[in-house]
Amino acid sequence: MIAVGCVLGAGPASWRFFLAPFFGIILAIWMFMTGTKRELSLWPYLSLATAFVMLFYCPIAAYFAPACPTRVFVPAVNGWRALRFRSWEDSG
Repeated sequence: MIAVGCVLGAGPASWRFFLAPFFGIILAIWMFMTGTKRELSLWPYLSLATAFVMLFYCPIAAYFAPACPTRVFVPAVNGWRALRFRSWEDSG
């Protein structure tokens, strides 16, 4: 499961860890309503979130692109430098 970040990249891997608990919450609510009690493992929901991100990452990234900064200031040897990230509109 760690190699998924190498295959997908940092952005989709981050979304995968963010979305996995929400898939687990759906089953937890169902188990709460039916009265069954058992422990839930996170691994199946990480796999489900990975499949979801692989299918829907481009629409997710396009939706959140206006809220993400396009310039990040990083320390350099002779002061701060601005790194500009390409947005979805810049890519051809």
